[in-house]
Amino acid sequence: VSAHERADGATATAAELAAQHLDAEIGAVLIGDALAAATGFGAVGLVHAHDDEVDLPGLGRCWVARAEWDADRRARLVVARRGTPFDADERMSLTGMARILELALHGVAAVGAEQMLRERHRLLEVLLDIQRSISHRKPLADVLAAITAGASGLLGGCPVALVLDDPLDPERPIVAATTGGGERS
Repeated sequence: VSAHERADGATATAAELAAQHLDAEIGAVLIGDALAAATGFGAVGLVHAHDDEVDLPGLGRCWVARAEWDADRRARLVVARRGTPFDADERMSLTGMARILELALHGVAAVGAEQMLRERHRLLEVLLDIQRSISHRKPLADVLAAITAGASGLLGGCPVALVLDDPLDPERPIVAATTGGGERS
């Protein structure tokens, strides 16, 4: 679960592993009234199920166990199986799995926040470089090159062209600067 870099991967893995570990036909991660991830057929029937025993389409009567990890969002890990009800040890195991999922999702969120901060920092560096070029009265070609190089860097090295309208001929745009193999730089 914690190996995933995205929440959807972590929740899908948690649902699958919980179902496997508890010998359940269905494993699901529910956030409020939304099914965030599921394995097995009939998981949609678990969204509004509040009892320990439910009748699920295609499966019939199933025993349900759930473990909540975020009461504000009503986030919970839910499993359902036919046959025998879940015992106390299985419910404790499910609670542990839900806690692990919670930690994994916090980790994913922290990594995402850190990545966003790094991207903002890179954007600020690019803007400061452009501002510095302007304030030092560098030639216009250098300022335009800084703009395209900065945009290319923020886009992961993609080619960038800065195209301006020609005030004398609106039908013919002017390519003011390019990166990535363009004619001008």
